[in-house]
Amino acid sequence: IQEQRRRRQQVDNVCKLHSSKLFAQNMSLAHLSFIPQYNLLYCRIQKSGTTNWIKGTFERLAPTLGLKEYSSQSRATKLAYFEVENMEKWNQIVEGDPVSFVNVRHPFERLVSGYLDKAPGGEYGGWKDKTFPQFVNIVLMQAKRKQDMKYTGIDVHWRPYNAHCFFCNVKYTVISKMETYNEDKRRFLEMVGLEEEDENERMHVHGGDQITELTKELFKSLSKEDKTELANLYRYELDLFDYDPFLY
Repeated sequence: IQEQRRRRQQVDNVCKLHSSKLFAQNMSLAHLSFIPQYNLLYCRIQKSGTTNWIKGTFERLAPTLGLKEYSSQSRATKLAYFEVENMEKWNQIVEGDPVSFVNVRHPFERLVSGYLDKAPGGEYGGWKDKTFPQFVNIVLMQAKRKQDMKYTGIDVHWRPYNAHCFFCNVKYTVISKMETYNEDKRRFLEMVGLEEEDENERMHVHGGDQITELTKELFKSLSKEDKTELANLYRYELDLFDYDPFLY
């Protein structure tokens, strides 16, 4: 509880410092999922535990929510059940004071996770032979496209967090970190009267000590200039969640 208080305070402090940049006049609702039966709001950040929720928690809840054949449906169909359709609906949700959850991780580890899946992992066919510096070059080129703080020119799997979850607009009840993911998620589910089924389930997430070591190794191949540009691209989330920009 004390750690959650500290994390929320850190977000509040950074929001006060950079409100003109981070407070969105027109926030996107595309990454928000809401389950009214539990007054549960979840913000999805790709490469940060999202699949665990969609294929794990949501799938387990589906029968009690009257959703038949949920497990065999496409990802888009699964998400459609819980989407926040418009601002009117959003305002109603906020008035109901939902219990809200978001999970973050060091942005450089998330970037490496995205690289491993999309390039050597083969999910983006044409990228299979790209080295990590080549991949980073693409990311930085995407970041240079003229755009606002929603970063629509950047691939969603490494787009800065605030463009997903608007941390200065939404006061999250629980800010989870990948380092404490299982414990954070269990506590959050307890708050809405649910139990976590598999405490160690982390689906489709490169996590733990392995990703830390891989990130260290891959970041050795980057130039100082590239590291500086990445730290600049992700500067707000490094600040918001108190991550060390020089860790890698």
